[in-house]
Amino acid sequence: MIDYEDIFSDLNEESREALISRAEQIVLDRELDRLTEEIVATRQALQLENADKMLLGTRARTLATRLKNIRKKRKSLANVDIKLRIEILIEAVRKTSQTRLEIPPASRRNKDSETLSTYDITKMDSSTIKQHLKQEVETLEQCIHRMANAIQNLRNEETELRARYDIDSLARFHYFRQRDEIRREIEILEICREIAEQSIAQANEVLP
Repeated sequence: MIDYEDIFSDLNEESREALISRAEQIVLDRELDRLTEEIVATRQALQLENADKMLLGTRARTLATRLKNIRKKRKSLANVDIKLRIEILIEAVRKTSQTRLEIPPASRRNKDSETLSTYDITKMDSSTIKQHLKQEVETLEQCIHRMANAIQNLRNEETELRARYDIDSLARFHYFRQRDEIRREIEILEICREIAEQSIAQANEVLP
């Protein structure tokens, strides 16, 4: 579906993985909320006198399995707590009294960005930190542009998918499965974009 590595090619690996993991976590939390509501509704329906016990029982078991799988997937998410490179640079500007700060190295593919490792902040002047921060803002702005293009492409895919379904060239099951996959990808990218935009706004607060 989506080549995240291409969209976030200018970000260092840690930032890329952290950004996607955070978005994935939010999407999974939303899915858990919706699934929990479905389970509650199914259990309530089972209490009705004229309920189809067999059908609802099967549905309840299916929902329980999905709930277990989503919880397992959410638990397995890595890098959720890792800070984005831009967040670390913002922190460096705000807390110049901190003696040491871990800054993830830039991606090797990003030749225009100077590699940053562990720095002694007392030896790094504010203007240098801000210069790195400005570069990171530019990097995220490029990623946001690519995300917008990817989201539009996915929406076009959904429109084409609906057209195929409307002329009966796509089975109902396959249509809804593919449609849900596309919408999930869009949701993840929209959350990534929101996180990136918030980070840029925070960076602009500390930049001249």
